[in-house]
Formats: sequence, structure tokens, C-alpha cells
Amino acid sequence: MPESFLADAVLLNSEGREVARLEGLELSQQNAQALTQAVQQRWGQEVWLLHDGGLELRRRGVPARFEVQAEGGALLPDLPNARPWQRPGWRT
Repeated sequence: MPESFLADAVLLNSEGREVARLEGLELSQQNAQALTQAVQQRWGQEVWLLHDGGLELRRRGVPARFEVQAEGGALLPDLPNARPWQRPGWRT
């Protein structure tokens, strides 16, 4: 029986506002590609990975962060030491 992994994700718009949280995403592999696919399946549209939440380093503490095209609610602060490409809106 193949091993599965669980992950959580927060979806942000380009302004850094939280759009949704997805909890208990089941992954067949513990990597960013499997995580992105699981989020896209659950969300139903394309998403952009900003930060994997430590998934690939086997460090879990924060949910993965994705940018989506949507209206959002509360503004979430940046992750500590986030690189420019890990922040919502960096592509613009």
C-alpha cells in the first residue's frame, strides 16, 4: 500500500489577502508538484505555489501558500524571511 501524506494550504490573492484555507490535502508524494496538483484539484483552477510550508524539507509548521485569482478577506502577514518570489503579487 503506497504511503500518503497530508498537507494544508492557504490561498492568497495578489494583494496577500486570504481567499481560502484547504486542510487535509492528501498527497501521494511529499513534494511541491503533488501539493500543487492536490490544491488545483480541490480549488478547481490554476494556482501558483509561493511557499511549500516546509513540505519538501520535511519541516511542517505553516500551511503552504498559493496565489490565486480571486477576491480575498483578511490580509496575511508575509512569512519571516520570505524571498520576493514567495510573496503574493511578485509576478506583477
